[in-house]
Amino acid sequence: TSFWSAASKVPAISLAARAGDILRNFEGADERLSMRIGESAEALAARASDLGRIFDAADQHLISRIAEGSEALSSRASEIARIFDDAD
Repeated sequence: TSFWSAASKVPAISLAARAGDILRNFEGADERLSMRIGESAEALAARASDLGRIFDAADQHLISRIAEGSEALSSRASEIARIFDDAD
């Protein structure tokens, strides 16, 4: 073998080995990214459930307060009507 043919094989082998290393790195990165996406999706789903419960509780509280206000006005309806009648 000549010097040039032997020299040309070394970089080809090194390049192939490096390409294999790069491919393995990409595969590892892809796997880690997939895991992180899955973890993030689970965390968001848990937060969405928490937010749903918070809004449901707020809705119930608001409904309760509206009902209390309505009852208070209804119980004083005759008094309110008398005050308007007296104002005329």
